[in-house]
Amino acid sequence: MRPQEATEAVSFAFGPCQHGWIGMTISAGGASTRVSCSEVYDPFPELLDLAFALKDGRHGSVEIDEEGRSTLVWVDREPWSDAARLRVLRPDGDGAPTRAVVDVPVDAAAVAEAFVDAYVAYARSYDAAHWDQHGSLDDETGTRVPPADPERVLLRHVSKSAWYMKLTRDERRAFGIRW
Repeated sequence: MRPQEATEAVSFAFGPCQHGWIGMTISAGGASTRVSCSEVYDPFPELLDLAFALKDGRHGSVEIDEEGRSTLVWVDREPWSDAARLRVLRPDGDGAPTRAVVDVPVDAAAVAEAFVDAYVAYARSYDAAHWDQHGSLDDETGTRVPPADPERVLLRHVSKSAWYMKLTRDERRAFGIRW
């Protein structure tokens, strides 16, 4: 990556949450792609680890198993700066993530902040009335079943991530985590 290369803004959007899936849209530099995040192969602890690795000056990647194909989210950064390159690779026929659908220069710390901010906002946007109407149907009782409380889901994802395991209670509080 050339140091003088201008960086692109990155945004993440989540939703809807249906039947064990959360859609995640990644947009940057005029390109956008949607990834289906499965509850079975939950990518969020690894995505959070990637975000905090970027904040700590490292780089990394996460392969998201979409139950039939894989998408690779890869951030390669220069060790001496926040200059980085975000690549989102999708399958090109054989199921292996090889085709870049997003490939842009970014600020690594901005990618981390955008992901965490969007994810936390989505988790906290839980609307019980929506799930009363649109939750999955329980075959035995015939009633709508809302998803797990998003704060608990958020806690489950965060608490499974490696960076969180390394934090002391005081560090967790200083970071603003209230659990």
